[in-house]
Amino acid sequence: MGSARTPVQTGVRFWRPVLHACTLFIGPDEHDPATFRAVERLRTQSGTDTRPSGVNAAFYQINTARLEDRVTAQREIPPRNIRGTILGALVLGLGLVGCDDPVSPGDSVVVEMSETASGVSIGSIRVEQTADGARFTPNLTGLTPGEHGFHLHENPSCGMAGQDAGSHYDPQNTGRHEGPYGNGHLGALPRLSVNSSGAATTPVVAPRVRVRDLDGRSLIIHAGGDNYSDTPAPLGGGGARVACGVVPATGT
Repeated sequence: MGSARTPVQTGVRFWRPVLHACTLFIGPDEHDPATFRAVERLRTQSGTDTRPSGVNAAFYQINTARLEDRVTAQREIPPRNIRGTILGALVLGLGLVGCDDPVSPGDSVVVEMSETASGVSIGSIRVEQTADGARFTPNLTGLTPGEHGFHLHENPSCGMAGQDAGSHYDPQNTGRHEGPYGNGHLGALPRLSVNSSGAATTPVVAPRVRVRDLDGRSLIIHAGGDNYSDTPAPLGGGGARVACGVVPATGT
């Protein structure tokens, strides 16, 4: 059994037919003097006009020596070579095939959560990077049963009953609360579900969030639910901040 291919070998196998197809599609380089001479010889021998389209016919009447002089004089001026531009972009793509993704599945951080009123610990939330986004797995107790608004806030502080955590994390300054699947605050996470015993253990996935987004932030759990909207109440209508946890440095 052969050894596994490296990312670069895989990229070469993928891009080679693409490069070949682009060369066939775009055709010969009309700015290359050797191509001009070959086409001119073919046209002369066959008695037919086989010149590439879009090229001034008078240019083909220049003899070989004058053509060489013209190319030499303009050597310092980059030609408008469409083929070179496209192939260059494809080569760049080939290089990226072998690069490591800066956000690797498996990155994780554990956030310790406490009641905002008393500071008593209620457990922790483990955040892991997955291909589908950041997965938040709670291991919490002492919450009221039902759904609770759950958000990433901008400041790494739980002081003043969680008020020091600041607003929802909103790096794009959207000013809108549209939930984890909209285009508003990035800090709008999926609701947490608490069972009849006051425990929350069901994971939720925030598709737009990466583990590294949590650096220098805090997690807040609200007393009420979240309708992923600013109406009829702003920020999903979750109400008071009942639990908070400062995110430790992830190192990502």
